[in-house]
Amino acid sequence: MSDRRYLFVGEKPSITAQKRDVVWADGGLAAKQLFDGLRKLGIDPSRSMFFNLFGDNPDAPLIPAPTARAIMMAEIAKINRLEVVAMGLKVSKVLQGLAVPHRTIVHPAARGAIRKKERYAKHLRDTLLQPSLFSGTVAPKLIGPDRGRRLVAKEET
Repeated sequence: MSDRRYLFVGEKPSITAQKRDVVWADGGLAAKQLFDGLRKLGIDPSRSMFFNLFGDNPDAPLIPAPTARAIMMAEIAKINRLEVVAMGLKVSKVLQGLAVPHRTIVHPAARGAIRKKERYAKHLRDTLLQPSLFSGTVAPKLIGPDRGRRLVAKEET
């Protein structure tokens, strides 16, 4: 098993997930596709963390992440040395705007050709097993007069 750990960042839970009382860590619904792909790569899903950037309510609007949630997510990742993985382009766009180093994967609930397990596992391998984001990277850090309002990337000294 790989010793790399990830923080997978999604948008918000689906209505079905809420009705069934399922969260990412349970490995059901969309998480099953992700977990199957991770296990195929030798990555233990239980060593990962999961975070919904737009909140835990399926009816939450897809607006830029509230500052407190974004800061909390970035700090959790930094403290635990988790590589941040955006699940989908909407999340990736918000993380880019906050200068949070991350990788982007196709959301595991995506439809089409990527839905085949072999293709999704290959996509995960091609994306997740690249050199670590921690090797010579820039870490998110709060700086400037607007501390607590935005994240900007600045090299650690």
